[in-house]
Amino acid sequence: MIIFIVMKHLLTILLLILGLGLKAQTSVYHPFPQINSYWNINKSFYCWIGIPEYITQSYSVIVSNDTTIGSETYHKLFIPYLRSDSTGCTSNSVTQGIYKGCIREDISAKKVYYVKPSFSTEKLLYDFNLQVGDTIFGELEAPTKDTVISIDSIETWGSGGGWVKRWLINSCYNIYIIEGVGSTYGLIEPSPGCAPDNMERDIMCMVCTLPTTGYYYPAITDCDMITSVNSIAKDYNVEIFPNPSNNSFQIDFKNHLFQELTISNLLGDIVLKENIRSLNKLFIKDLDNGIYILTLVDKDGKKQTERSFAAKKKTEISFSLFVKY
Repeated sequence: MIIFIVMKHLLTILLLILGLGLKAQTSVYHPFPQINSYWNINKSFYCWIGIPEYITQSYSVIVSNDTTIGSETYHKLFIPYLRSDSTGCTSNSVTQGIYKGCIREDISAKKVYYVKPSFSTEKLLYDFNLQVGDTIFGELEAPTKDTVISIDSIETWGSGGGWVKRWLINSCYNIYIIEGVGSTYGLIEPSPGCAPDNMERDIMCMVCTLPTTGYYYPAITDCDMITSVNSIAKDYNVEIFPNPSNNSFQIDFKNHLFQELTISNLLGDIVLKENIRSLNKLFIKDLDNGIYILTLVDKDGKKQTERSFAAKKKTEISFSLFVKY
């Protein structure tokens, strides 16, 4: 009996220590992702023209360079590449360089604000102070208004990862908002409430890049930025280095012949064009901070890309590389 009582007390103490440890892990606020971070999102919905069919989309939402509205500084959001696929109810399409508005964070208040495209006034996007029973207001607000159902924690991965808080706000579509990640229902998309046959959206993964450390969510090993529906051609395997870079970067062509290099912004405007028959080092010190698309054209006129990489001068610049044939 004495041994049982002692073991019971030891178990209680152990559970208390673990509980305090978990509480400590989630008590430190994790800021929202900044420049060069991105989310990969999958979206599907019904099209009711003729025989009902699903339309599917997979795309990245990227935090790009800054803009100023009034006296506040915001980070721009872009979708570099979006393809819509369906079977019968609408034609397939590709759109590039989609501006999705901008965000800013008030770290001390633990809140994130959002300005829609073509708007100049902000709306609350995330409030990371919510308690169980609180109502969700702002950009994520559902027609029937969601409330916080439960609060727990989940782990992010990488050198800057750790336990972060999450709030279950919709059990019909299993929607969480996660500190340092955002909404699992498409980042900036309002909740559908419990309406049937609404759009299905999910964050497949996200990558947060920070000046010294970064993290990703969830625990997966492959979260490349979506810049094309085509996979990278394995025959080329071109490499860009160093990553991140400082004012310039080099290209290892792996004995393949390319004749032209272009760098364009996410709106498709070419900001740099070079003949690269003999070039393997490119200076980027005159480029503004932001996210760019780097395209290599081979001797036959085909376009070739590598996977995304980040370049840095005073602040980070990242280049997203994609394949076009």
